[in-house]
Amino acid sequence: MQIFVAVYRNIISKYQEHIVNYLRRIRDRKNSKELYRSIFDESWYADTYLSSTTSKTDPFRHFITHGISQGLNPCEFFDSQWYLSNYADVAEERISPITHYMLHGAVEGRDPGPNFSTRWYLSEYKDVRESGMNPLSHYISHGRNENRKRHEHQVLMGEIERVVEFLGRRESCDAQVKIFMMQHQLKPNHLPFGYTAMGSDPQLVIKKFIPAGFFKIKMRLTYNNILEQFADQSSLEIFIGDKYGFRSENSWKYHIVNNVCIVDDVLFNPYNIEHIRLDPIDTKGSFQIEYVEIYSMDVFEAIADLTEKYRKKSNQDYAQSLPRHKLVSSQDITKFVRHCSNCELDSAQFYENWIEKRKITDNDRKLIQSTIDEFPICPKISVIMPVFKSNIYFLDRAIESIVVQMYSNWELVIVDDGSNSEDLNRALLSWREKDERIKVVIEQNNGGIARASNIALKLCEGEFIALVDHDDEIAPHAFFAVAQAINHNPQADMIYSDEDKIDLKNIRSNPFFKPDWSPEYFLSCMYTCHLGVYRRALVDEVGGFRSDFDFAQDYDLALRVSSRSRKIVHIPDVLYHWRTLESSTASSADAKPTAALAAQRAVQSAIDSQDFKGTVIEGPFPGSHRIKGSSSDKAKISIVIPTAARRIEAGEERWYLLDLLKSISKTEYLNYELVIVHNGDIESDLQSELEEFKITYVHYDAHEFNIAAKINLGVEHATGEYIVLLNDDMTIISSDWLGEMLLWLKRPGVAGVGAKLLFPDNTIQHAGVVLLGQGPSHIYYGLDRKELGLAGSAALVRNYSAVTGACLMVRKSDYIAIGGFDTAFRINYNDVDFCLRLIELGRIVYTPYAEIYHYESVSKGENPVGDFDLFNERWSKVVGSDPFYNVNLSQRSNVNEITSRPKTFAETYF
Repeated sequence: MQIFVAVYRNIISKYQEHIVNYLRRIRDRKNSKELYRSIFDESWYADTYLSSTTSKTDPFRHFITHGISQGLNPCEFFDSQWYLSNYADVAEERISPITHYMLHGAVEGRDPGPNFSTRWYLSEYKDVRESGMNPLSHYISHGRNENRKRHEHQVLMGEIERVVEFLGRRESCDAQVKIFMMQHQLKPNHLPFGYTAMGSDPQLVIKKFIPAGFFKIKMRLTYNNILEQFADQSSLEIFIGDKYGFRSENSWKYHIVNNVCIVDDVLFNPYNIEHIRLDPIDTKGSFQIEYVEIYSMDVFEAIADLTEKYRKKSNQDYAQSLPRHKLVSSQDITKFVRHCSNCELDSAQFYENWIEKRKITDNDRKLIQSTIDEFPICPKISVIMPVFKSNIYFLDRAIESIVVQMYSNWELVIVDDGSNSEDLNRALLSWREKDERIKVVIEQNNGGIARASNIALKLCEGEFIALVDHDDEIAPHAFFAVAQAINHNPQADMIYSDEDKIDLKNIRSNPFFKPDWSPEYFLSCMYTCHLGVYRRALVDEVGGFRSDFDFAQDYDLALRVSSRSRKIVHIPDVLYHWRTLESSTASSADAKPTAALAAQRAVQSAIDSQDFKGTVIEGPFPGSHRIKGSSSDKAKISIVIPTAARRIEAGEERWYLLDLLKSISKTEYLNYELVIVHNGDIESDLQSELEEFKITYVHYDAHEFNIAAKINLGVEHATGEYIVLLNDDMTIISSDWLGEMLLWLKRPGVAGVGAKLLFPDNTIQHAGVVLLGQGPSHIYYGLDRKELGLAGSAALVRNYSAVTGACLMVRKSDYIAIGGFDTAFRINYNDVDFCLRLIELGRIVYTPYAEIYHYESVSKGENPVGDFDLFNERWSKVVGSDPFYNVNLSQRSNVNEITSRPKTFAETYF
């Protein structure tokens, strides 16, 4: 090692003048794009990142406008993530790894990635040393064409262009072909063909052409060091890359069982395949590729293989299962192949799988009855059902779904609101004769839904009332689930469940898996909806149903009941099936515009009765609402900005901090101060530009960089009643952003507010943080700015367990009370940790109406392993069990996909 250091120093000393001259030339360039161009490989970049793009995109332009901000690499030999993870000082200072390497790293002998040795290349090639040229730039432009080596060990375990010999039984050339692989979020480890995942989305891309049709894929991967809480959730996923690129609907997931994943399947693709992408694991951990074999198959060989598997799985011949004279399409073949394979279901089948998994067995029925027999509380549930000119077929189904309830302590009160239909009356009276628990009232005149509901309410004898529409259905275990929830939570005053839609053919679809009680989300839309159950005494106390809010009378009632409830309980199970009729709001929020207006008035009435002032207006889509605040608030807000004072591009007179302050100056809210926490290295040119702003400067000086400590220092010097933590690599979009965030922070019970952050290409960077099994994740990350999300959750004000500290508003008193940011988290997760402690003082709210551009890659480094491990250890009880993210959704998806491994009925309730 000493000899190596001596040789290195000798090289640097001998060629110092050339290197200095080279640096001067670089720094003197007016256009810093040339800095990147010198190591940019157009063909590689296009093949790697633009293969799914149909338009003629210029690779270098894409890299400058999108790639840099997204952390993409300019060539196969520069690995940004590897650079940051190996050079902590660069990560801590939040310097662009590419810029650092070109200006400093190469001179210091740093490597651009695991596949290129800067020191060795300079030592080996005298002409490169004497030219003063950046070694990687030389290799890209000259070296590889001259067959020069880039490392003393040409083929390394970690090479992105890595030759893998595919093992297998077949003798064909395809079976043992050498295939090049590109890696993402992976670091080679000590094992042959072994890797360590450096993030939650590691990838290996195999460049291989396979003609359209059937092909065989065989592989075996072994795993270790997977975190225990993720071990039973992890999967390997294979993406097929054809002319349409990599698509989720064309992916195949395989469960990792006992730290091993074996793939041995015949697959099918109707188009020529150009790449195959392996996502070997969906969390951090290590794995080894023991063998891989991929080759095309002729039709007869493939069908023979598939039909044998089909017989084993289905105990019948596939031909016998097809309708006679059916023309088989490519979709049929794909479905057949997927059925025969050992992969998990695709996302389109997840809800079908969920329904199948939740089927109630005979043993479940016995457990339900024995559980009911042991209930210390057996509440009577009174069902209110107003009817008016109802479809008798659907009405019968609705009543039948109540009659067959496994929990028997219920009553049904039906009020016909002046239908004047003999057939309907006859049907209702028939049901009353069949079951003494059913009460029927027939009104001669139509008085509206609220009036009919109040008539039913007066006849109710139960401690709780449940609302069921005359054409909907409930699950047979619905009242059992409600009674169990009441026994577990005796103070529950309001209970709601998940729901789905059911069509005219009684086919279920579109489940809505809801978050736990979310007061601010509830003001944005009636998300609790069905099944809704309320304590009778509290319903009487708030005055029952109000006719002024007909068509939104349920929402109005729930708003008033929830404001006085001691406890609100969410049952994360689909207990209600909402019929999609043309006149029903289940089919579309546009179906009943009167209901939307009534709902808007109900929300206005609710906030008028609270210490929360605002005006309710229509939200971003029908049935949603937005609350606009007044401009009369004059509270002082301190905007605390930790900064590295970096230029946007080397050589240009533009700085992120300066652009941010210029955008803040257009803010409508005027009573704010700027607190800039700097490292003592603000350039004189920037300093002079900052003189136009009134700024409180705070100098952060520490031996070891700690962003949490830097933020805490800024808050100490803030004089405002409210604090906004703001990254310096931002541009404000919404001029009323401060007023919008303050509106929600001043709402009683709220302790923190976050904003909607966008990448420069108008995709979502932050719309709330969910605590998935894979760790804290930004929900809807990378989706379009206009994305509504599940039930509008990306476009509406709602509650989360955490929001990003890149833009976070909090009371200064609360910040101090919980001890500020924990400096144990030097770089990452300090904001999520802060929110999880802050939530003890009040709720965390996300508002999409405060929009800001965030150039995240400028300031974000690789997650230190210590921060991630500390977070998961400290918050192990909530990671994977986020109350604002339903347990029936995938712990590996940030777009609310349904879990591919749902719990059984018994696992859910017993």
